[in-house]
Amino acid sequence: MTARGMVIDVPGLRTVCEANRSRHEHRFTKAKRVKEQRVVVTLALQARAVRCPLQPPLHVVLVRQSSGRLDPFDNLPSALKAVADAVAAWAGVDDRDDRVLRFEGRQERTKRGVYGVRIEVRERRP
Repeated sequence: MTARGMVIDVPGLRTVCEANRSRHEHRFTKAKRVKEQRVVVTLALQARAVRCPLQPPLHVVLVRQSSGRLDPFDNLPSALKAVADAVAAWAGVDDRDDRVLRFEGRQERTKRGVYGVRIEVRERRP
């Protein structure tokens, strides 16, 4: 990775495990939450730069901030999926191709009732 990168904080964005919730809620409820997450993240990214100023390939670290922890193998990626989709759209790349965009999910404990997501975007060496 090069030294070129940027960090965007999205305070107040609450992410939940979509895999576990889908059995207990209506699909329109989930769709509304996912759409709101994408809009909030897109606005936060565009406030920093209308388009991503960094050149692919990119390494993106998504840090979920919450008082609770999720299983890092199944639940964390599901909770951060809408955020990852918004980052990929902002960067103008296909999020399915890990040669141009690689995601890493992490968690950070906060006080109860405090939520957010930190997005760290860095250029990778090809």
